[in-house]
Amino acid sequence: MTRPFPGMDPYIEHPAWWPSVHQRMITYIADARTRTLFDQAT
Repeated sequence: MTRPFPGMDPYIEHPAWWPSVHQRMITYIADARTRTLFDQAT
């Protein structure tokens, strides 16, 4: 069966299976970017 959305599998990314992954990932990325930008500014 082909995926309805190329590059995304809505069955694997169902929110009930990964309840906090997106929030944690966004926080991690924001923290990493803040550290990188801060290091570049000093």
